[in-house]
Amino acid sequence: MDWSVVEEIEDLHELVDVLLIDNSQFQNSMRACETLLKLHENRTEEMANAIACCEEKTIECIRELMIIKALFVCCLVIVCMYLTYA
Repeated sequence: MDWSVVEEIEDLHELVDVLLIDNSQFQNSMRACETLLKLHENRTEEMANAIACCEEKTIECIRELMIIKALFVCCLVIVCMYLTYA
């Protein structure tokens, strides 16, 4: 029996064991990264929804300000007309 071949086979078994452990750790790391990625995707979606809501509120505020401006101008015209013709 050639002992050098036996030693090489034992070395290969040890190497395979190390590679299996490394692979397992890598897979655990990948699962952790995938979980973080999903979390960040959810947060990104929440932020996009919040931005859309803010944009809608901003448009609503601009419309209300335009209405208030129009009412102010109307009131100013009425006061001027009253002062002119009274």
